[in-house]
Amino acid sequence: MIFTKEFLNIELLILDDYITLSYIKAEFWRDKMSRVCELSGKSVMTGNNVSKANNRTRRRFLPNLQKSSMHSSALGKTLQFRVAASTIRTVEKKGGIDSYLIGSSKSSLPIKAQKLRSEILEAKEKSK
Repeated sequence: MIFTKEFLNIELLILDDYITLSYIKAEFWRDKMSRVCELSGKSVMTGNNVSKANNRTRRRFLPNLQKSSMHSSALGKTLQFRVAASTIRTVEKKGGIDSYLIGSSKSSLPIKAQKLRSEILEAKEKSK
């Protein structure tokens, strides 16, 4: 199956007007997964439980996701996110959702956060 840029409705690397399958797996499905932080992209990791006898069994490390409401002063509204507890601390440290998103590089953010970042930048440009 071939996904075009218009189908995905997002900015991605495009090679001859088509997106490579490996990039789709990494970016497109990341936002569709349920256990992913909507701001930082932190997701499930896998590893081993190791017993005293050094027996190894597979396990999953889940992110500490919380529902959080954050106020955007640029947009003038409150936004709800499902974010990791560590991301909530980082947002508070940076001074709010606006400064967190503007200070982050666009490529490091998930797609939903990239769109929100663009809206915030547009709102700040209009207010100037």
